[in-house]
Amino acid sequence: MRIDTFSVVNVRQFGSKLDTVDDWYGAMGNSNMKVAVKGHVDKLNSKDVFVTEQIGMYLKDTYDFVGANEPLGIWSKNGILDKISSVDYAALYATGSWLALWIKYNGYVPVINDSFRKWQKKHNEGGDFIVFSDILWMNPLPQHKIIHL
Repeated sequence: MRIDTFSVVNVRQFGSKLDTVDDWYGAMGNSNMKVAVKGHVDKLNSKDVFVTEQIGMYLKDTYDFVGANEPLGIWSKNGILDKISSVDYAALYATGSWLALWIKYNGYVPVINDSFRKWQKKHNEGGDFIVFSDILWMNPLPQHKIIHL
């Protein structure tokens, strides 16, 4: 995406491993919100200024599965455990409470990056990729229209 190379002026990371597991978290997880500008350089009273024409905001996220032990959740064929249930699962596992684990979470298994990489190799599918949202373009506030250089 060309704008990501030439126009980004600010980035803010958001998302946390403690967020609720939902569609948003599954799609974006820990992501970056980027701010870009459109404009041009000009002279005002013999001084260089940047005239801001528009400000754009968009999201960028990477799916790279780097690091063998990075957790991807506790999954079954029916879905993924939420974070509270995942903590409960981990506590039962750590204390060797196998019967309780089987009763409460039968069919669920922890999945890590290495699990995905093995599945990827076996099925010759899946891969790393980058997700970009659409860009939301807005006009700058009057006080941000002219930036003195």
